[in-house]
Amino acid sequence: MPVLETDTGGLVEYTKGREITLSKELGKITS
Repeated sequence: MPVLETDTGGLVEYTKGREITLSKELGKITS
């Protein structure tokens, strides 16, 4: 997936996806 996204909606969805992934990874570390 390109880092530069011309579609704002696509960028927002990508950012949300990243936050969810990071949250899951942090959950594994703290568990």
